[in-house]
Amino acid sequence: MTHKAKLTIIAILSCCALLSMGFASWVISQPATPEISSGTITVDNVINSSDYFKLASEPKGLDYTTIGFSKSLATDNRYKDTLTVTYTLDLNKCRELFGNVSVMSEISLGYNIVPEANLFAPNNNFVSAKITSKTNGLVAAFNQAQVDDVLNLTVRLDLSVGATVVEITVEYTFDLGTLEDYKTYIYNPFANNSELEFEFSAKLTERA
Repeated sequence: MTHKAKLTIIAILSCCALLSMGFASWVISQPATPEISSGTITVDNVINSSDYFKLASEPKGLDYTTIGFSKSLATDNRYKDTLTVTYTLDLNKCRELFGNVSVMSEISLGYNIVPEANLFAPNNNFVSAKITSKTNGLVAAFNQAQVDDVLNLTVRLDLSVGATVVEITVEYTFDLGTLEDYKTYIYNPFANNSELEFEFSAKLTERA
């Protein structure tokens, strides 16, 4: 039987002084027609992050079974899969807020409830990430680090590129290597806790 790991998407937009903040989240879960819920929390002056960030499509990947990821069962590594999240960013809206400059984006993947067997613990190297865009020059640089039970990507985006709305894709490669690690970090935590979800967040701030 195949199951899908749940994923929560959170977008946070903040200005340099952190006086204006918008928050929107989408919860994607099984069945095949995803349940999507959204809400807004306001702090001081309101910025609705859904005006800036939009989920472009349902995230792909991480369908799991008792013996490995479902789409990898016919391959040499059934304990390897890729989670892909694609969202759009309205550069014109960002320019109105930040100006025609480079901004920093912190993109994180973690849990809503951190399980005892934590994939993102500092000594684990089960997950790697990369960020891409079809818009040349948008992603100026990025680095990856595992901090405080999450996998962080710190990305510099160049708002001076000529595009208006761009797509950004983040790919997370999960490579557990062995059945023991796969069951410890993927199958057992999710199969035994229906409330457990991965949590993806994107935060945009003016470059210091």
